[in-house]
Amino acid sequence: MLATGEEKAEVIAKAVEGPVTSMISATALQLHPRYTVIVDKAAAAHLTQRKYYQWIFEHEPEWKPFRQPRIPLSGIGGSMG
Repeated sequence: MLATGEEKAEVIAKAVEGPVTSMISATALQLHPRYTVIVDKAAAAHLTQRKYYQWIFEHEPEWKPFRQPRIPLSGIGGSMG
């Protein structure tokens, strides 16, 4: 699941950390063994366990391919010479 923006924070928290319910269909994804959630900081704002999720991303070997150095936005579109 991919979500960005502050307006998604509440539903992301319910979908990831709340009980599985028919009221929020995305909660059913919790039952999938390879469920992956990708969010920006704004969308993750209501997650109560966000520090834990960040630790997992930074330390678990399966996430190593995704931990690439990031290019600062100021470095994009600079002069080429």
